[in-house]
Amino acid sequence: MIAALDAPIGAEVVDPAGGHLGTVAHVYDSPRDGRPHWLGVHHSPVGRDWIAPLDDAVPDVGGLRLPFDRATLKHAPHVRPAERLSAIEDRVLSDYYAHLAPAFTGSATDDAAEPHDESDPPAPPPASFSRTGPPTRVRCRR
Repeated sequence: MIAALDAPIGAEVVDPAGGHLGTVAHVYDSPRDGRPHWLGVHHSPVGRDWIAPLDDAVPDVGGLRLPFDRATLKHAPHVRPAERLSAIEDRVLSDYYAHLAPAFTGSATDDAAEPHDESDPPAPPPASFSRTGPPTRVRCRR
């Protein structure tokens, strides 16, 4: 695990290929043990911050390198920016990343994640609801 002091606010965050993902916006503590566990990645002036596991970050020249690409971070569950993550938000994020990265082991009380198979398709983005079938047409009467 990388120390929170190695993740200064404003440090560059890059993907495995060295592509720019954003900058460190916040370091969140785990609600389970109070240790730094999540990294808020600010990627654009108008977008929400992405949350990634700090445990998987490794020091890189001028910042941090994550084992995730832009699409993985983009599809991560959304949490509201706050000073702390709730236990539910921590669990949802842990479940999402546990299936994607071989190095991710989740919080201190989690079981180790299974290795990621490169032939597996990427996980679909989480949705608050899903609709099956063709779109429904609505006709308004006057």
